[in-house]
Amino acid sequence: MSDAPLLSLIIPTKNRKVYLLSLLAEIVRQRPSRLEVIIHDNSDSRDLESDVAALGAGFVRYFHTSDPIGVHENFDRAVEKATGDYLCAIGDDDGLVISAALEVLEEAKQQGIDAILTERIFFSWPGVRHRLWGDSGGKAIRENLYHGLQPHVRDPLQSLGEVFDTGSLDGLAKLPRVYHGYVSRSAMDRLRQHCGSCFPGGSPDMANAAALTGIVNKLMISRRVTNITGHSPKSGGGEGAAGIHHAELADAHYLREASRQNWEQGIPRFWSGLTVYAQAAIEGAKATDAQSPVPFNYMKLCAACMVYQPSQYRQHILEAVRQTYGNSALVRARFYAMAALLFLQRALGLVRTAWRVAFKRNMIGQFPTVAELMASLDSPTRKG
Repeated sequence: MSDAPLLSLIIPTKNRKVYLLSLLAEIVRQRPSRLEVIIHDNSDSRDLESDVAALGAGFVRYFHTSDPIGVHENFDRAVEKATGDYLCAIGDDDGLVISAALEVLEEAKQQGIDAILTERIFFSWPGVRHRLWGDSGGKAIRENLYHGLQPHVRDPLQSLGEVFDTGSLDGLAKLPRVYHGYVSRSAMDRLRQHCGSCFPGGSPDMANAAALTGIVNKLMISRRVTNITGHSPKSGGGEGAAGIHHAELADAHYLREASRQNWEQGIPRFWSGLTVYAQAAIEGAKATDAQSPVPFNYMKLCAACMVYQPSQYRQHILEAVRQTYGNSALVRARFYAMAALLFLQRALGLVRTAWRVAFKRNMIGQFPTVAELMASLDSPTRKG
């Protein structure tokens, strides 16, 4: 019988130990079996090392590098250290419902499943302000990503087609992924051997997800809640909530130079959550020759950028449409009709958001940290 842990929880970090130590303390308190935690630290100092050692938990493994590496390399180096049957990567401000995750993975392992997706909880750390909700700090909300779906196994290329068909507006959607998903170590090894990296694109999470559709054969979707997506004031999620998650390509310090140089013609030439996800989805799919059943919908992406992104990028958006589809009256009419429909959908969504319909219905409670939320979710009365 293998001595390898069932799950390797991978946490790359840099200069944000206040969030990480809270998470680690709760994991250690639960004393989970069949779990290892990989901390890959690119902080300016090794101060975190003594804090991790003080936890006295052998299953928490700490690695530090002072090399000037980016987020992709930090993730890649962490993945290389993992020994578990399955891998899951999270941020240092995120969390995990450990017992539920291990139960789901045990079932998947018995069925020979390479990739698993589960439901998540959205958690805003104190200090996060949403541009519509105001102070949302401490609130935990069930996301219901797969509402109405029965647990099932699907072809990952079907998921890639859905992402391409929507211009990647639904984000990671139902793509297999190691970031807030679970992927077998053997599949991640195959991905690294094929691409030289497990994150072959501008946005590590999307690039990994799209690339995996060309690697894994079976993707299981479960409605169990196992992941907690934390949004702290300094995270990308926190910036997105505040409406400041955008920049000119030249000023996008998160973006890899290779992505900047090979930016897709149909994607408006500025950096935002919408554009970088689209770029990474295409890069990732190309990296493993994953064949989407439908072409990428640049028109819908550009229409969404017109509606959701600041007006300062208007010319970038229109230029992407012209270069991809031409400048005929029919193209312009189609583009503005699509933008008008998305604008209407956004307006209706804003009304629902203003009334906090889904917010109130799906809110679990309010907590000071992810650790307290994890403890609540792992209690006997909340399991399942």
